[in-house]
Amino acid sequence: MSVQAREAVAAALFTLVSGAAGAAYSSRVLVDPRRLEPAQMPALFQTQIVEPNARGALGLPSKRSMHFSVWLVVSYAQADSVVPSTQLNAMIDAIEAALEPTNKVTNIQTLGGITASARIDGNIEYAENFTGDGTSIAVIPIVVILP
Repeated sequence: MSVQAREAVAAALFTLVSGAAGAAYSSRVLVDPRRLEPAQMPALFQTQIVEPNARGALGLPSKRSMHFSVWLVVSYAQADSVVPSTQLNAMIDAIEAALEPTNKVTNIQTLGGITASARIDGNIEYAENFTGDGTSIAVIPIVVILP
């Protein structure tokens, strides 16, 4: 897979999840949550974390995938009535809905046909009051299988 193809996958995933989450600020560069202002929250960050390449046996093609983490950052400092877990849950629900299969026959989300599959795969991790000032985080693991 070429560098441009990897970038197309990362960009397509970012467009999908950032558009769904309703974040005030989103980036593919992870920022320390302590550096965010309340006006920048909720925030979404997408990081590319690993790219396993399982070689195919007996002449079969390699199975390639890209693994991403989507970081959601919220804070009750935005307003006294904001409950961080409520806000995180709504954002996660929106991202899950965006990753629903686009092809109902194969039951697969393909990011517009450029991947074999894109899905949440693994535990969604939460850290409430992560920085001691009400900032809370959820990290969503997403795996994209490449054609």
